[in-house]
Amino acid sequence: VSFAIISTTVVLIAVFVPLIFIQGIVGKLFTELALTLSFSIIVSAFVALTLSPMLASKYLKITHTKPNFLKKFDNYLEKFSNFYFETLILLLLKKKQIFIFLIGILISVVILFKITPKELIPPEDRGVFFVIIQAPDGSGFEYTKKQSEDIEKIFTADLGKGLYRDVLLRVPGFQSGGDQVNSGFVIVLLENWSKRKKFSGQNLGEIFQKLSSFPGVKAGDDVWLKRSYKIHKRRKRVFCHATG
Repeated sequence: VSFAIISTTVVLIAVFVPLIFIQGIVGKLFTELALTLSFSIIVSAFVALTLSPMLASKYLKITHTKPNFLKKFDNYLEKFSNFYFETLILLLLKKKQIFIFLIGILISVVILFKITPKELIPPEDRGVFFVIIQAPDGSGFEYTKKQSEDIEKIFTADLGKGLYRDVLLRVPGFQSGGDQVNSGFVIVLLENWSKRKKFSGQNLGEIFQKLSSFPGVKAGDDVWLKRSYKIHKRRKRVFCHATG
């Protein structure tokens, strides 16, 4: 029994410990899980090897007759063992059919893995998104202000039409120092969920298309919905980054 407990513990720890070394956001999600399970498995093995035998020696009594429920359990277990043995023999006599069945299952798994949508974190409609504006170094306040106001008009034109509730603009941006005036920050508040449809990546794509109509505007990556829209224009550029 001791060898079985030790071997099972080692195998389980060998499965969960590698999760600790996964990089990125997946690693952040599974590191705590791997540490918790590994520690609990070690504690469980320690209890099974030390505390449980001691408690069994103190409280269990040696009897030579089995209780009725144990006799019934043994009967059911013997019937199940016979059923398993007969089924195993039947499968061994039909190796060709079993092999074809397993190949079909493997092909089905591969096909389903390819066609099934996969995502770690689903897109979330939070009712607000942001546009971060970064003008080139050396741009003056008036230039940044004008470009920011032009971008703001994209959203103010649709206020009260069932999608946007309010638009807030700040020039320079929140993270700019006192001598940096080449940035801006736009907060776009969406209507209540009961008054509009879900805000999706398609809506953000339309927003970036409108931004591309302005000369010198580059729309950056959309972090919120994990989509990427990149539009390159010549002339003096203003960098816009929309997220939520």
